[in-house]
Amino acid sequence: MKTLYFNFNDSQSSEFPSRHFVQIHSDNSWVDYDSIIIDTRIETNNAIINNDGSLGFSDAQMQLLNKYFQHVYKEVHESLALGKRIVFLLSEHKIIHSSSGLMSNNAKMAPLTVSFKKVRARVFCESTFFPRNLTQAWEEAKDLFKIECSLEAENLLPLLTDKSGLSVVAGYLKFENGAVAMFLPSIDYSRAHGVGWQCKIYDLIESFISEIEKPGIKSEAPIWANHSEYLIESSVNIEQELIRIEAEIESKKVEIFELTLRKNELESYKALLYGKSEELESKVRDALELLGFKVEHIQDNENEIDALFNFGTYRLLGEVEGRDNRAIGLEKLTKLTGKIVRDQTNRMASEDDEPPPKAKGVLFGNGFRNTEPKGRASQFSPHCISHSKDSSISLVRTSDLYRICNFLLNNEDHNYAEKCRNSIISNKFGIVEFPDVPTN
Repeated sequence: MKTLYFNFNDSQSSEFPSRHFVQIHSDNSWVDYDSIIIDTRIETNNAIINNDGSLGFSDAQMQLLNKYFQHVYKEVHESLALGKRIVFLLSEHKIIHSSSGLMSNNAKMAPLTVSFKKVRARVFCESTFFPRNLTQAWEEAKDLFKIECSLEAENLLPLLTDKSGLSVVAGYLKFENGAVAMFLPSIDYSRAHGVGWQCKIYDLIESFISEIEKPGIKSEAPIWANHSEYLIESSVNIEQELIRIEAEIESKKVEIFELTLRKNELESYKALLYGKSEELESKVRDALELLGFKVEHIQDNENEIDALFNFGTYRLLGEVEGRDNRAIGLEKLTKLTGKIVRDQTNRMASEDDEPPPKAKGVLFGNGFRNTEPKGRASQFSPHCISHSKDSSISLVRTSDLYRICNFLLNNEDHNYAEKCRNSIISNKFGIVEFPDVPTN
């Protein structure tokens, strides 16, 4: 357990290496600690005592104190939200007079919905929720603590009271997320001399945290208590029902996992609307497979082909590009043309007979991908469209592929898939126009 001691003499860190001590002016985050111990005392040497007994500070001093209080408030509430354990050591209850009214050191250093009252006592009485495992340790160390404050809070579980039993001087609050806020009496430093006694105090405080987190202790059942003659029939029936329900839950977990994978796979086709780079390239290949093409991704030291796809004797070579806020330009068409030439050269070198037919080029573009498809300008630049005729390259908007995939993923329509496939194969140049999605 990693523990922070806040508002302590930071020189103690060298004496207790397993614990981290910081002074009140430390503004570091508490997020890395499992437990935080806070001493609620404040320095009052420079304070003025008013007629009503309250303390007054200069504007500069009050400004500094408020800075400390704000940091404590923030870290306390963030720590409890994260399920951490916080122990407040309630020091002498002091009323502070400020421009915004009266406040107390305990309320500011323990900023929860708790009421504090000044109390002076020496005799502790263990209360309802005191951990019995700590009775001996508490007896040995209780003289190192002193009662200087009592507290009241809704849902407060009392640990210690004063001699009368009427004033709660130690207790804790448990939160739904497992967080714990504990309030303990202050350390009597006039008695806690030496490293040995201080170590005993810190061990005891941390033991309180550990014990509070334990569930209620009950006797361990002996082996014979599970013999058939001692079985409770209703309990056995419930056990069998629990086993059946747990099996159903496990089955449902598998079903949920498989459905989640399928859902994510289907949702990934939306990359055809807004994707770019490898994400877009991958979904274009998936879309082509859905249309019935055999698809490959070629990547070697000399050349990369985003999509090499075939159907029967037809060989097509695809380049994929997405642009954030502009159209697909002529440079991508030029790049694809170069890839087609290299592909033809490589194939001719490996063929002994007559040269194979040149692959058909297809440029898949997702221009203006950050704009909703229906509001986009032309996704290919005018130069790209006009020059596609010279190089006999077809242009496909990936947003059109999305519309087609959305239908085919929900309908096994081989006839429509064939029509879309033929639209790409038969297109000579320019933008490929696909048939409308069937309505029935």
